[in-house]
Amino acid sequence: MSQSLKVVSSAAVSCAAFKRLAIVWRSRVILTRSSLRSALGAEFGAWPSTDSG
Repeated sequence: MSQSLKVVSSAAVSCAAFKRLAIVWRSRVILTRSSLRSALGAEFGAWPSTDSG
């Protein structure tokens, strides 16, 4: 395999790994926020609405 192809292949693998890691991080943030809302909602009643009308 040529050197330039190895570099491109390595970059593609790194990019794919970073994308998967970013998805995991976002999932954890979403779960943490929803868990926090559930906990606060259970403790203080319903979660406050953002509707002004």
